[in-house]
Amino acid sequence: MQELENNTEETERRLFIHHFSITGIVVMAFSAIPDIYYQVWDTLLYAILGILTFLFVLLLNKKQRYRWVGLIAVAVFSVMLLLLCKIAGPQTRVSLFYIPLTIAVPLFINYEQKYTFYTGLLLPVILGVAAENLPLPIINVSPDMTLEKQEVYGKVNFILCLIFSPFIGFQVVNFYYKQRKLLKKSQQELVRKNKELVRVNQELDRFIYSLSHDLRSPVASAIGLTLLAKDETDLQQLKSYFIMQEQGLKRLDNFIQEVLNYAKNSHQEVIIKQVNIKEITDDIVLYLKQNPDYEKITVSLDICQVCVFFSDSFRIKVILQNLISNAFHYHDKNKSVNEVKIMFKSNKEKAYFEIWDNGIGIPEAYQQKVFDMFFRANTHTKGTGLGLYIVKDAIDRLNGEITLQSKENEYTKFSITIPNLIER
Repeated sequence: MQELENNTEETERRLFIHHFSITGIVVMAFSAIPDIYYQVWDTLLYAILGILTFLFVLLLNKKQRYRWVGLIAVAVFSVMLLLLCKIAGPQTRVSLFYIPLTIAVPLFINYEQKYTFYTGLLLPVILGVAAENLPLPIINVSPDMTLEKQEVYGKVNFILCLIFSPFIGFQVVNFYYKQRKLLKKSQQELVRKNKELVRVNQELDRFIYSLSHDLRSPVASAIGLTLLAKDETDLQQLKSYFIMQEQGLKRLDNFIQEVLNYAKNSHQEVIIKQVNIKEITDDIVLYLKQNPDYEKITVSLDICQVCVFFSDSFRIKVILQNLISNAFHYHDKNKSVNEVKIMFKSNKEKAYFEIWDNGIGIPEAYQQKVFDMFFRANTHTKGTGLGLYIVKDAIDRLNGEITLQSKENEYTKFSITIPNLIER
């Protein structure tokens, strides 16, 4: 972030020096008109030198030598203005150009280079005072510069300075306004990142605790069952031990799979491609139906696509897998009919999913917390508490939204809206 700020500031400073130099060339060109008209070759020479100096500054600026170009430009222009003041005469008001030059110093020289900055700031001030008050014996007013000509030059220079000074002042104000805006944006980004860091640290603490518990529990159970099975001679009892071991290992496998999904969702970039919703839902339902406990659950699928749906196939599958699995897992065994309804609609702008079931529902007190990492609404559940957290995170990464409606012992409905990235 700091490197980006520095690059932005240097770019703005470089742009200003470019504009200043172009404007300076134009001003010098206009100031040379009276020289040519009155054939005052001494001051015309300085106008030409000024144009060449501005061109030299443009060249240094283009080669990104702007660390030194500022001080060089200020020093050269200050000395040139001093000599021009003495040659052209006091009535020409050449010394007025020290005003825009002094105003421009903060843009020519970075304040962090303090000694260079203060040198560049004092130089035009000191030489400007010297130009007005101190004589230079070695330089005399050009014999071609009569008082009448000096007055004409004075009017031209006054007008040019009147135009040039506000322009430079505006550039200075605009430059520091942009820097302040950038600083404010950086501070906001820093606050956001600090909050994100606190959140990640909290999640990491919960993750480590749950990981150690949920990994160790099935392993400890399997070890205990193995020890019991060693001395067991009853085949029926041995079979029950193996069934319990299988259930524990399946829970462990499910937890490991969710941890892998969490890691992949957190780090993998969004990969956009066409998504076949029917194929994904059919595969999920077919897999879940293999469980004897879910054989009697009725599943209805309603898909209405106006156009093809483009998104991240992996994340869409993770979202649907978790939500449909939950609809199956938390069916109400006391009800004669268990239903799961899956609805999908899409158009060019967005896709809309709805997963509804008439299962045990979610108590209202827990509905705001179900998307938190490792939160379990039911203490007797065999879930990991990661599923809905991963769902919410995946939807956020796809710039989507998810809402929950549920009534305990009646129904649960998850509604999801995700942008269709068909034109991205």
